[in-house]
Amino acid sequence: MDDDQVMKCLNQQGESAEAVLSKSYASNAKALDTACSEIFIRGQGACLERALQLADKKLNEAYALALKAIAKNDRPNFGPKLDWRGDLKRAQQAWLHFREADCNNLIGDEWRDGSGLGPATVACQLGHTLSRTAELHRRYDPRQ
Repeated sequence: MDDDQVMKCLNQQGESAEAVLSKSYASNAKALDTACSEIFIRGQGACLERALQLADKKLNEAYALALKAIAKNDRPNFGPKLDWRGDLKRAQQAWLHFREADCNNLIGDEWRDGSGLGPATVACQLGHTLSRTAELHRRYDPRQ
């Protein structure tokens, strides 16, 4: 499965896919099943894994964009740029810890290590990643 197929899987669902992915896992699983089964029914796990890889790449790009926006900011009443930059780094690290705790630990407890644990974990990570990426764009991308 190549990147174009994965993006097609996600893009076919348009904004509804992103909206659903940002909600609780219970509704995510159903939406992701629908979105990914259109490409390759037995390859949903692969679809989700590749989608997460692409989403992580987009998140890293959004984070880099946010750091650049801070560096370019010349408004004096926003405090020292190093503090702002450091605050963003700490916030991002805390968010990564939250995503791991929420998706790895809690999902494992909820699924009781059942057969759906793998896709459930990845779907949770994907939903949080898409939401965080959108948030960074809203806050730091002047084109938004």
